[in-house]
Amino acid sequence: MISNNINFTNHTFDLGSKYIYTASVGLDYRFYKNFHIFGNATYERFEYGQSSLYSHLLTTYVNGIPVYSVQDYSSEPNSVTNEIIYSIGIGYSF
Repeated sequence: MISNNINFTNHTFDLGSKYIYTASVGLDYRFYKNFHIFGNATYERFEYGQSSLYSHLLTTYVNGIPVYSVQDYSSEPNSVTNEIIYSIGIGYSF
């Protein structure tokens, strides 16, 4: 049986910082005496920059015996998340 072993248990990838963008628009409409209906839409975008390279040893095992090792490098890539949140409701004003 051939297997590879990489141990990341004691390593934390430090991600780069990026901007956060948020935009929101809402509407509130009174339709009967103290009752009103409202809605809102929010857009948010946030990013994480690429981490620095992390060096580690990649070892190949055959039947549990290490037979080959090579220096390898890993990093976390850039990450982008876009969210759109919609909300709607009915309210009562006192």
